[in-house]
Amino acid sequence: MRLIVISVVSGFLATGSLAFFLYKKIDRIISGLLAELSTLRREIGELKSELKAVKTKPVSSSSLSRSKNRSYSSVNTLSDEYEDALDFDVSVSTTILPDTRYLQEFDSVDEMLNGDGSQKEAVFQWLNVRYKENCTNPEYLWRYAKALIEHCRHLNGDKEQEKQLVFKAKDVAFQSLQLNPNCAATHKWCAIALGRVGDFLPLNDKIKNGFLFREHIEKAIEISPEDSTSYYLLGRWCYGVYMLSWLERKVAATLFASPPTSTAEEALQNFMTAETLKPNTWPENQLYIAKCYIQMSQFEEAADWFDKAYHNSHLDEEEPEVQQEIRDSYEKYQSYLKVKRE
Repeated sequence: MRLIVISVVSGFLATGSLAFFLYKKIDRIISGLLAELSTLRREIGELKSELKAVKTKPVSSSSLSRSKNRSYSSVNTLSDEYEDALDFDVSVSTTILPDTRYLQEFDSVDEMLNGDGSQKEAVFQWLNVRYKENCTNPEYLWRYAKALIEHCRHLNGDKEQEKQLVFKAKDVAFQSLQLNPNCAATHKWCAIALGRVGDFLPLNDKIKNGFLFREHIEKAIEISPEDSTSYYLLGRWCYGVYMLSWLERKVAATLFASPPTSTAEEALQNFMTAETLKPNTWPENQLYIAKCYIQMSQFEEAADWFDKAYHNSHLDEEEPEVQQEIRDSYEKYQSYLKVKRE
């Protein structure tokens, strides 16, 4: 994977893109909030008293909005344009003491995390320098874990730095899990982080992590059954287990009384669910549907899905190696497609 090390200052400034502009907007907002910290602490104390009165009753969004309006009223230097770019609320955790600011809304952060390379890099830098002040905020933590893993795409093959980042992502994701065990995104990124650290672990530890991977993905699906990504990840787990080598199966058998098992049919079911939830938008998912059909010796069906992936309008958004595999497979199995259409 071709990756680039981009520094906090020079690399980000060099982009000269919309991501930089959004970054400055976010930074201005945070600076304004810091100026109001003493007021926020007093109001959080009031909310804390209310929480004690109602025990486990959650804080309503309307009360939070009123608190935000009171707290931000004096920050009159922020224009409407800045507020539209990123509108933060202050929320209170019901599981830990509210000893710091909590960011309730991450719409702009999520948009940048799912944006292009420069946007992902910009929001990584923003999240990276704010760990200490948000290290007890689970909503911040799982996004930071995601950003750490996404940042590995820009390391230009530096395996040592990639190792440091993915292990940090795992620690941050599980830190988020301890604070909020009922968040689907947290479970999903715990699983993804476990998968990534497996690249740097011996085979027996990698197999052990595989069990944890499945547990967290299944929990994510239980909490959020409409997330196509979780079904894709579960499909990848099933396919990977089905494709284990003889040696890997032997190692698994020595580690567990019941080693992991799966089938191509089980993997296909999960990939198909992901496709149903998000139809014709994910070429890599369609690629794995085709690969499952190959394992089931249904070559005409496989050719049909290779064709769909090849002609998918989102193909150029995939990683270069995925694009190449789709193109090669499309050419290889095109003859079966002709037979099916006849």
